[in-house]
Amino acid sequence: MVTKSIALLVCDTPIPEVVAEHGEYPGIFTELMQKSLPEGSEDWDFKLDAYDVVTKMEYPSEDEIESYDAFMYTGSAASAYANIEWIHKLISFTAHLVKDHPKIKIFAICFGHQIVSLALGGNCVKNKGKWEVGPTKLRLTDVGTELFGIGDQITIQEMHQDHVPFVPKGFHLLASTNVSLNQGMLSTIGTEYQFTPSLESRVIDPPSSSPRPSPHLLFH
Repeated sequence: MVTKSIALLVCDTPIPEVVAEHGEYPGIFTELMQKSLPEGSEDWDFKLDAYDVVTKMEYPSEDEIESYDAFMYTGSAASAYANIEWIHKLISFTAHLVKDHPKIKIFAICFGHQIVSLALGGNCVKNKGKWEVGPTKLRLTDVGTELFGIGDQITIQEMHQDHVPFVPKGFHLLASTNVSLNQGMLSTIGTEYQFTPSLESRVIDPPSSSPRPSPHLLFH
């Protein structure tokens, strides 16, 4: 039996209608992970531990971090660039996780994708009043096509006006739309990043030239 240990960083609570039908994020992610296990296989399982990073600002201890194979970040209605204590702590933890525990995988969704960008040399801003809401068709790059193995397009559910406006150094772009260039990005173990855990260092402009492509981390 192969068992993977996952830490779920819970960044919000779903709206009441979703909670009433599907429960909160720990239950939702547990169900999604169970459905993703290989069909008919008794050889794979996972253990998921949830951490409330908003109201409790809780994280695994330094000694516990290495017990996890991966960290997953939920979405959130918050803005990743907001000057709020729990968001600053999450960005700093993300930078520490990548810098000091590089073999641990990260999968971050929407708000989590934006947090990773801010922690690792990118940015997050409002998209000039443009929203993407509901089922949204993404154009996959060559790397995205190879990763997902489903052709050159994918449709996902979206709800955002904040976006990551460029691809940080060390990441491959996975998908784009006409509204938002960076719909997802991927990086690999051993990549060099520009770590930006402090508020001051995150107030940056996009680079004047395209970032150097490099092959681990995640994300939308």
